[in-house]
Amino acid sequence: MRPTVKIKRLLSQANYHFDEATRREILDDARQALGQSGRESAATAPVGWRKFMKKTLIPFAVAAAIFIAAGLAIYVTTGSIDIATVAWADVQKELQKMRPHSYLYRTQYADGKTFSMRHYERNSYGRREERETGEIFIFDFSKVPNELLILNPDAKKAVKTVYTDTTEPKHINFDVLGFVQRIQATDAKPLGEKTIEGKTTTGFHCPDPINDFTIWADTRTHLPVYVELVQPGRTIIMSEFQYPDNFDPSLFSTEPPAGYELKVRKETLKQNQPTVKVGRYSCTDTYRYPDGREHTNRTLRKDLSHRRELRTNGTIFICDLSGAKLKTLTLDPNTQKAEFWEAGRGPRQDPDIINIALRLKNGNEKTLAAREINGKSCKGFEGTTAGGEDWSVWVDPESGMPVLIEAKQQKRLMIISDFDYKTPLDDSLFDVNNIPPGYELVKKPQQ
Repeated sequence: MRPTVKIKRLLSQANYHFDEATRREILDDARQALGQSGRESAATAPVGWRKFMKKTLIPFAVAAAIFIAAGLAIYVTTGSIDIATVAWADVQKELQKMRPHSYLYRTQYADGKTFSMRHYERNSYGRREERETGEIFIFDFSKVPNELLILNPDAKKAVKTVYTDTTEPKHINFDVLGFVQRIQATDAKPLGEKTIEGKTTTGFHCPDPINDFTIWADTRTHLPVYVELVQPGRTIIMSEFQYPDNFDPSLFSTEPPAGYELKVRKETLKQNQPTVKVGRYSCTDTYRYPDGREHTNRTLRKDLSHRRELRTNGTIFICDLSGAKLKTLTLDPNTQKAEFWEAGRGPRQDPDIINIALRLKNGNEKTLAAREINGKSCKGFEGTTAGGEDWSVWVDPESGMPVLIEAKQQKRLMIISDFDYKTPLDDSLFDVNNIPPGYELVKKPQQ
């Protein structure tokens, strides 16, 4: 079959509508490419139909397939071909099915914070996360009901969450390999070859308005070796990929190893929804550390995206997480300076402390002795959160709202007290643009 006939067949099979002028332009440019001198390689020949690659909304897999067809034809007539013209389609071919894999996941935020973990995927239902804190999260959603096990190797403690209302297996994994395979990039371009982790790789740059992907694939296996994803305010790096035929099933078992103290908690998807609608309130947050350090803030909350902190050192911290750019304002009464900072990784929300506490009262809680708080006898209960933390909660006998929370976190004790649900809190208290008179505005570099 002649090359141009093959290209016509690819165009007819593509899941994209080409108008007749575009179809004719592609074929004409391909014929021109096929007619180049035998001494020219596919990399150096002036292939005019590369304009096709830049047409918006054309799936990159289709472009790569047609490019390969023309490239192979050029190889037949010229005896050479640039590997970069075929590598992306080879990568896509290898990623068409879900396979066991693991990689090192690292996130670098614009404000300098980082997060990392070793990420394992057995299939679309099972996942293991070995986090930098030392905790291990194991998800097995192939079981009915679905289960999550959290291991704390240092303390030899395990918390298993059983989602009692799940009646079928559930796909939970993002499947970064499949996502890479499905990328549509109008401006994807080869980056040449590079040695990464001892492997010869071919790179591709695949940007879109939100995600700026750079992917380096093994030239032998065509599987990803290094993936960098740049988003507003953060960079995600996936490296140290491994592709075993399968993993040891024990890595994904939701039964804890011998010697672990196990707590089992039952939860439903309904319980993951807010229990009460929380309005504006204030509270005192105290954090105590094993080394004796302690700090306290008086926190005012408008909602989960707006808060104001009156800190022990006298400064006032105002945070607005509601927009595309996260914004903070720090007021220092001693220096009369107002420090403004913003970073483009929003919108976000703070943890819903009130509903996390109230959801612990789900039939698995342990009753605690009543405490005298604010002149009232308040009932208490203890439970384990989905994240594996032990919380003790005391509630008002009339409203049922929390009046005291003690949370045993991995590296500190968090105490939330002195709740005030009644005092009005004006919007101006949460306005990051509200600079008091006489304050000098200092803008930190935008992240």
